[in-house]
Amino acid sequence: MVIVTGCNESSWHTMMLDKMVASSKRVQPAVEVEVLKFSGDATAATKMKPISMLQVQAISKATVAWVDCDMLIRKPLIPLMESVTGTGLAVMHRPDLDERFKFNTGLVCVGYSLATAMLMRHWLGISDTIDSFLGEQTALWRAYQKMSDSIVLSPLPDTYNDCHFRPGSHVWHAKGKSLAKHATQVVLDEWGIDENNKVRN
Repeated sequence: MVIVTGCNESSWHTMMLDKMVASSKRVQPAVEVEVLKFSGDATAATKMKPISMLQVQAISKATVAWVDCDMLIRKPLIPLMESVTGTGLAVMHRPDLDERFKFNTGLVCVGYSLATAMLMRHWLGISDTIDSFLGEQTALWRAYQKMSDSIVLSPLPDTYNDCHFRPGSHVWHAKGKSLAKHATQVVLDEWGIDENNKVRN
C-alpha cells in the first residue's frame, strides 16, 4: 500500500505538504509516501490525482490512497487501505449534494485491479473536459457513474476528511490558510517542535 500526495510550487502548499508527510510517518512509519510537486494553476493540478495514482499503482501493484497536501493524518490509514482491495473505491460520499460535491476527493483510496485502473483513466479523461477547480470531484463522480456496476464503493465517514479538527478523527483537512495555520499549530504543539522542526525547549 502506498500513499500519494503532492502540491504546486507555492510556499504555503509546500509547508503543508511537509507537515502532511511528517504526520503520516509519525502514525504509520511503515507506509510508503510518494510525493509529487508540479507546476500550473489549481485547475491543471487537479488532474495530477488520477495521473499520479495510476503511475504509482502501475509500479506498486497495490492499493493506493491520494491524500491532499493540506491534510494531517491523525490515526493510521492502514486498516482502511487493507479493507480497500480489488475493485474497491473509498471516498467521502455526500449523495444529497449536486455532482460537484457528491465526492470529496481530499482522500481517495482505490484497490488494485483492471476496473480501478479504468476508473482512474475515466476520471482523468473527464477532468480534461471540465474547466473548474471542482472539476476533479465532478469527474470522479461521473467516472464512477460509468463504472458503478464494476466498482465497489465504500463511503468514508467525515472522520477521514474532518475540517472541524475533532480529536477522534483519522484525518484533519485544513482547508484555507487560517485553518491550516491553526491545525498545524495544534500538531506542532503535540509533537513538541516548532515550525522549523526544532524541538521546543
